[in-house]
Amino acid sequence: MSIKLLFTTIMMINVETSGSYVFRLFRLLTLLTDNFKQMTFTTAKSVIIILFFSTNLLAYTVIEDVATKAGGYDIPIKICIPDNPNGKMPVMFFVHGGGWNGGDEKEVPGVRIPADCEFLCDQMGIIYVGLAYRCKGNNGTFNLALEDLEASIKWFMERADEFNADVTRIGFSGGSAGTTLSAVLAQRYPDCKVYVGSEGMYNVLDQDTTLSNFPSAKGRASYGLISHEQKLEASPYHQLREKPANALLLHGKDDWLCHFSQSEKYAKKLKQAGGECKLILYEGINHTSFSIGYPETYKNSIMETAHLYVKGYELKNIDFNSIESNLDEKTKPFYPYEDIPDDKLLGSWANNRYGTLIFKDNGKGEIVNPKVNVTKSITYKHKGSWFSVSVEGEEYEREFYLRKNDHIIYELIVANNRWKSRRNDYRKK
Repeated sequence: MSIKLLFTTIMMINVETSGSYVFRLFRLLTLLTDNFKQMTFTTAKSVIIILFFSTNLLAYTVIEDVATKAGGYDIPIKICIPDNPNGKMPVMFFVHGGGWNGGDEKEVPGVRIPADCEFLCDQMGIIYVGLAYRCKGNNGTFNLALEDLEASIKWFMERADEFNADVTRIGFSGGSAGTTLSAVLAQRYPDCKVYVGSEGMYNVLDQDTTLSNFPSAKGRASYGLISHEQKLEASPYHQLREKPANALLLHGKDDWLCHFSQSEKYAKKLKQAGGECKLILYEGINHTSFSIGYPETYKNSIMETAHLYVKGYELKNIDFNSIESNLDEKTKPFYPYEDIPDDKLLGSWANNRYGTLIFKDNGKGEIVNPKVNVTKSITYKHKGSWFSVSVEGEEYEREFYLRKNDHIIYELIVANNRWKSRRNDYRKK
């Protein structure tokens, strides 16, 4: 195995392997041992250096289990526990989105953990718990989803001492379809101190379908949200307890699925009920406040989340400079060049959905779409921090940027449609 391939594999282990230093180090040392005989002394020395630096990452231990069984399905749970606990730790329950879609006859959609866990779990001493629930592919409904989620929370609460958890300080978070469920839960648990919602849908009952396309009429019907009472129960806007938890609501102003007015109105309602709420509306963002593909938004959302946790969970001695430094290091390769080097664009760049762009050194090239067996010629021009691409037969120019990692370009969608402001990545082949 070459040093380049080894390095790539090591980085993949660190990126894809959540868990403690010990577990990651074991996998890395196994990799080194298996390939030691093939290495020169120089290669072995380089790998040892890579091992030293690559394992110096933020860490937490992951525990996965089945919290309950419902409707013939295992309902999984994932728990991320700081490696360096300092007494009883607060808990953040996360409910994934996805339009309530997914699942099949064998399993429910998998558990997810929010992006902030990587930076805040160990650094701030917070236990993160990823929850799962039955979705449309499991013949699920909104009420059945709530039953699954509450059963999983009960399972965790009964084992709180095993996890060194302080269940008098809990919180909920969710994104997109996960906000509707998580925000309802935040009203049902008096010990909920914080709530984080991104791209939220908080009022299904009074949804303006000319602004918010989720959930559609078909989507509501297929998830048991037909009657007035059903939609009322699925609208945290109408379910607020007295003095709700401290909240952070994040929303892009170009969101087509869930219009940002949902968050505006919910923030106002939370304050009227006696809660504290910070609302952040992002310009040029469409349904993605926690994606590293939008590094400036990603970093700001996580830092704002950290500040909310300090206040809501009453945390002390938090090193915000360290959190910000770790975020800067993680996001640096995802920012675009301010001035694109000419030679960086040459070659082929692939997107599974839209085909392959090929740039040649004369400002020309082609785009190949193998799905429909079509190849068209293109021309491209540098425009400083971005470059334009004109495709044969199209009347408009496309707008592209090169990320500083040198292996991803993205098209910024400027058309005024459901994809406005999204960034479509093409990877170097």
